[in-house]
Amino acid sequence: MVKAHLVFVPDQAIKKLIPPKPNDPTCTVASKRDKRFKLVHPVTPDQCHTLKTVLKHPLLITFVLAAFLTTAFIFIEPLCHCIQHVNCILFSQFTNNTICCNEKQTYITNIWENAETLPMPEQCAVIEDENRIDCLGQEFEIPGYACMLRDCCWSLPKNGSIRIPRCYYPARYRTYKITNVSSTDVGTVAYMKIVKNSTFYPNNVPMVKIDFVYRTEDILQVKIYDADKTRFQTPFPELPPMGPTAANNTKYVVEIDTEKTGFKILRKSNNQIIFDTQDFGGFIFSDQFLEISARLPSHHIYGLGQQRNDFKLDMNWKKITLFNHDQHPKPGTNLYGSHPFYLAMEESGDSSGVMLLNSNAMDIDLTPAPGITYRTIGGLLDFYIFLGPSPSDVVRQFTSLVGRPFLPPYWSLGFHLSRSGYKTLNETKKVWLRTRDAKIPFDTQWNDRDYMKNNNDFTYDNESFNGLPDFVDMLHKEGMHYMVKIDPGIGTGELPGTYLPYDEGIAQRVFVSDISGYRPFMGKVWNKKYTVYVDFFKRAAVDYWLTQLRRLHEIFAFDGTGLDMNDPTNFQNDSGRSCPNVSLEYPPFTPAIAGCYLSTHTLCM
Repeated sequence: MVKAHLVFVPDQAIKKLIPPKPNDPTCTVASKRDKRFKLVHPVTPDQCHTLKTVLKHPLLITFVLAAFLTTAFIFIEPLCHCIQHVNCILFSQFTNNTICCNEKQTYITNIWENAETLPMPEQCAVIEDENRIDCLGQEFEIPGYACMLRDCCWSLPKNGSIRIPRCYYPARYRTYKITNVSSTDVGTVAYMKIVKNSTFYPNNVPMVKIDFVYRTEDILQVKIYDADKTRFQTPFPELPPMGPTAANNTKYVVEIDTEKTGFKILRKSNNQIIFDTQDFGGFIFSDQFLEISARLPSHHIYGLGQQRNDFKLDMNWKKITLFNHDQHPKPGTNLYGSHPFYLAMEESGDSSGVMLLNSNAMDIDLTPAPGITYRTIGGLLDFYIFLGPSPSDVVRQFTSLVGRPFLPPYWSLGFHLSRSGYKTLNETKKVWLRTRDAKIPFDTQWNDRDYMKNNNDFTYDNESFNGLPDFVDMLHKEGMHYMVKIDPGIGTGELPGTYLPYDEGIAQRVFVSDISGYRPFMGKVWNKKYTVYVDFFKRAAVDYWLTQLRRLHEIFAFDGTGLDMNDPTNFQNDSGRSCPNVSLEYPPFTPAIAGCYLSTHTLCM
């Protein structure tokens, strides 16, 4: 046996195969579309047993080149187990599969029962390599039969690139049908009714509503959500009231075709496609898996942080995963922040931008169509589309929505001297003095957590950093400034009554709770025992945090702080195994995050 990828077998190759006995009772096809399936060759039990040895795991299908079939690539359905009296192979011309078909097994039956929804060959043939949209969304490949269970196409790409998905959506992959569209002068509303459930993602939403809200002349909101039930929406950022604006004043046009799934956004001045989802890839809206794809105006795409990428993003089947994670910057990994916003430079020189307001973990695929696919595990698909037309206009429109940074003090724009590892105040002073003696101008001296006592927030070690308040005063007299790092995690390892930040936090209930709803979630960062985490979503946490900062400032007059480890970070990497066994922790789809669980290196969900 020689392992090989599955390839399409043309009719002329099939004709070379030995036909089965015409009235073989063991080879029947339970499909309503029998013309797709052809019985092509008898298989003996010994041959099936040989193939079975290749299949080491019932869920790991191995494609093999059978020694007794030299003209076609085949695979054997593992759940058949190649049991006694298997004497035929079933060949699917569309999926290029052969299946041991002695008895109806679960997967085979499913394939046959779904025959009416399988794509026709021409639906796959019309999809060029660059227009393929991955039907899996995972980092691994699956065999043709599993791809077929998703009603998708499976074939090797023409150019052989390993990045191009083998399993991809066919043309006109219809999961929802537009049933009603109504428009006013300030927006449009569309309803989409489900016509085909997603097999692999449970709890599909039966009716989806799309609100097209003309926020301003150059900002369009497209909000896609459950028409009947309320779903989670991220509470931050708090969006300002905006619009609506009359349609005849906008720079964009919304197009909806009731014969297609999705919508199209165009630039009014030149009909340039800005965001076109119509019959492109698959649209899925289930409880914990939401997927949508769109054609983009060009290959010149920027943004989608935070990842270590080139400034201009790679559109050659590039996957970008967004989910905050404390990770040293390396390519292909989700990092400290999540910013599902991109800016596109169009061929005309105009610019546009799109933000997805969704805080769940997500994968974003960039494809050479040019296209984009979003896969997220909760919430809504709430898009804001910015028409620019200049790059600075797009950024201005984006920040008018999410908020702009405060105007920093002039001194903060100067050079800052900072690193972890200044273990004592004397070491800090030496570095500061050495830099000054070298005539290197700088404005601000920092200390990382080394200044803390037992790595506890809002303290300082009056032994190794004895004299810190006087040093800060001296910096101020020299016209310089001093800043420190602070973490959101509060230590639990001190005796009751000896560490106010913990005692007061417990009393004020400002820490993140575990599944009980009242006990603080216990993690581990730098503290000597365990760590609890300030829940900044709670209003009381703001007053609590300000109180702790004021108290520390009374001890030494720092000029600012840097909030570190607020991804949030948890060093207990096995927390995924100790989190509750609920779907929020173990969703049906997990983006390509670093680690095995959503909670790896962070808190339970």
